[in-house]
Amino acid sequence: MKVAARWSLLQVTRRPGCLFIRQLNGAVSSRRNLIGPPDPVSNIRPIKRRDPRNDAERALHKLEEDVWKFNHHFWSEQNSKFDKCKALFIAKTLSERRQQGNDEPVQKLTANELSVFYKQFLNERYGDQATYFRHWFQHNVALTWLLLKVRLYNLLWRQK
Repeated sequence: MKVAARWSLLQVTRRPGCLFIRQLNGAVSSRRNLIGPPDPVSNIRPIKRRDPRNDAERALHKLEEDVWKFNHHFWSEQNSKFDKCKALFIAKTLSERRQQGNDEPVQKLTANELSVFYKQFLNERYGDQATYFRHWFQHNVALTWLLLKVRLYNLLWRQK
């Protein structure tokens, strides 16, 4: 698949108060998560997870992957609808302008004209957004709880 060929892998390292992201050139380590380029439709970056060390990490990776799929699916649909509706709005508005008899050729809409579309689009999809954010919150609570369990397990396992 062509997507795999254009991965420019990034290595993410966290230290207290800092997040380091660097380009990987060469061998890929299975000790770190790798982040790929954003998807062209959903704008969500895929993550290649490092190898899990135990069952708790395996469960965490599974839940993280499920959350990623949920986010990717929602934002792919949302962004596709947005682009389609925006193109229709622009075409409709420009044709209305031409019918009003303006002599000058109109190619683009102003920011104020587009703000009408943005408000309308968000108002029409308020229910979808509210449902998404409710599910997003539930997923993140579950992820946080599982991450806490993994961290405690790893902390206790290292001390033995």
